[in-house]
Amino acid sequence: MNSTLIIYESKYGTTQKVAHILSLILGPSKLCNIEEKVPDVNIYENIVIAFPLYEEKSAHHIITYFKDHIYDFSKKKVCIVSVGLSKSDGIKYGLRLKDLIKKNDIYYHFIKGQLVIEKLDDKDKISLESYCKKIKIPFVDMGKFEDKKVINAGIKIKEYFDRPKNEAPREVIRKEIEEFIKENNTCSISTGYEDFLRSTPIEYEYFQGNFYFISEGGLKFVGILQNKNISVSIYENYTDMNHLNGLQISGEVELLDYWSSEYEKVLKLKKIGVDRFKNLPISMNIIKVKPSKFEFLYSKFKEMGYDIKQNLINA
Repeated sequence: MNSTLIIYESKYGTTQKVAHILSLILGPSKLCNIEEKVPDVNIYENIVIAFPLYEEKSAHHIITYFKDHIYDFSKKKVCIVSVGLSKSDGIKYGLRLKDLIKKNDIYYHFIKGQLVIEKLDDKDKISLESYCKKIKIPFVDMGKFEDKKVINAGIKIKEYFDRPKNEAPREVIRKEIEEFIKENNTCSISTGYEDFLRSTPIEYEYFQGNFYFISEGGLKFVGILQNKNISVSIYENYTDMNHLNGLQISGEVELLDYWSSEYEKVLKLKKIGVDRFKNLPISMNIIKVKPSKFEFLYSKFKEMGYDIKQNLINA
């Protein structure tokens, strides 16, 4: 299991909120405040270390902990997340932490925080006011925290963590994906635009690397007409953790023109007469999906000596 431990420190709650959002996106995960009991770091494949930036106090509890506790991070993926107003400070303390845990290949991410003066305790307020006078900037609220930026950071970190350590050759991944697609014939397509979302179970035809769906219409077209991005999921019934077979596909959607050569080709693949379709009392639409990325969770990969999850991006 590709699990993640998220260790954080937070004084005024912003970094705690960041850590919580990341824990949901990076699951399976465990969220841990550094001032509480830290679980066994050794059982996790991925580690996120998140801390706020407060001048000399930045990452104080985090740094103290890792000075007192030595772990082998050589085979783990590590991400350092700093939250504050100064990206340069984030880099500074990120590098200090990197040297402390003796890990060269680390993924860094800076998230813009906020300063709300009325939330500061007296000691921090006096210290910060003095610092603002020293560098000649106004002592006022600064920055704006945005959930969306944290979510986007979570996507990037997830992509980094999900890169296989034991990656199968591209031709092996493609072969297994195409066999899995051909062994099945039904999927779920997810479409959406702004606040509207729709997931639709539907039969598919797979031909020359593209998916085709025949549909009389429906609410899924609300998203299709306004958003070219689409997600397709093909999966088998769950039996146990040793037999996990599911494929997620990201791609672009297109509506075929009625009676175009490609439209008629799909009908022939489905063994449907063109004249029969033309004589129907309703119009039938054909949706085409051109895949851009495959994410394949497939137990057979483990038997072959690779990570159970493999990704394939179309060039």
